[in-house]
Amino acid sequence: MTIAEILVPLTGTPADAGALDAAFVLAAPSGAHVTALFAVEDAREAVSAQDLRESIPVRSVRHAGAREQARQAFAGAARKAGAAVDALVEKHGALSARILELPGDLAEAMAHAALFADLVVFPHDAARGPARAAFIRVLTESEKPVLLAGRDPPAGAPRAIAIGWDGSLPAARALTAALPFLATAKSVELLTIGEPVGIAAAEAIDYLALQGVTASLRPLPPAPAGPALLAAARGADLLVLGAYGHNRLMERVFGGATAHVLAHAGQPVLLAH
Repeated sequence: MTIAEILVPLTGTPADAGALDAAFVLAAPSGAHVTALFAVEDAREAVSAQDLRESIPVRSVRHAGAREQARQAFAGAARKAGAAVDALVEKHGALSARILELPGDLAEAMAHAALFADLVVFPHDAARGPARAAFIRVLTESEKPVLLAGRDPPAGAPRAIAIGWDGSLPAARALTAALPFLATAKSVELLTIGEPVGIAAAEAIDYLALQGVTASLRPLPPAPAGPALLAAARGADLLVLGAYGHNRLMERVFGGATAHVLAHAGQPVLLAH
């Protein structure tokens, strides 16, 4: 599977830079196209009953500032990556990008745009930052892989990849979604805690072998899954993980290992729901 289109949300905050850098690094090997999306809100509609302390003119000015910050972050990241910037999507065979400014809510716009993306890259703080609603909605509704950028700018495509394997359908989906990165990695390791219920780790390793990917298995001693996975994956450039949750439970969408990893991981995390 080749990645041709990567989608990135922009919020006009410093976190945009990290997500854009990660997206361009991952797009470079295949000459993929990066679309950065900023939602342009109508301040009159955005001000809710709980938000009346902030006047419409003040909110409009603040939003305009965020919009300009998003534009600058996109321009800087595209320039640094050497990407061709076009208003229209065309297949160049080399790295290319565009910025979309769409009216409305970021979560709604991202959910729609993700339908035709191969990968959606969110900033490191997406699970608790301004892109949280969009992050949850894309992950739980789009059925597209989501990558949470790492704390630090990526040096290049991931060379060492750890896969948290519990035998579940989300774990299998995350593994197959990671194939473009697994194919070029130097080290691939499946991490298990206890005996996986469902799909055996050996089946996953055999499938990867058919894809030309050599993977090893590392059973971990019984322990809380989140901390154990992060400790075992400390040297990995990418952690691949199945995600659980339901969009109706917005405040409690992630539990257990997924929530711990989202809160504490330093490296990029690839998730599939």
